[in-house]
Amino acid sequence: MNISSAVVKVAPKYLNQVLNLLEESQLCEVHFYDDQGKIIITVEANNVSEEMEKFDRISKLDHVLSVDLVYCYSEEELADAIDEFHRLEDKYVPDALKDA
Repeated sequence: MNISSAVVKVAPKYLNQVLNLLEESQLCEVHFYDDQGKIIITVEANNVSEEMEKFDRISKLDHVLSVDLVYCYSEEELADAIDEFHRLEDKYVPDALKDA
């Protein structure tokens, strides 16, 4: 599972129209917006490929100026990092710290 947040920027005069498009698209969840045309969203996806497809589709919605990624969490990458740590811990972690 991937969860990402982004800022979608639109011209203020199109804010309500883009908010409706985002809701109808079901590509993301809107959490906050301001009258300057900044919209805070989150995107959930099963993998990076699906996540990137959703961001691409959001960026192509009418009147969207940009979609800027702010944060990304990848469950798969975390699992890989934990596996790598366990693989290397015998080599690099002193025995005194292993029991702590």
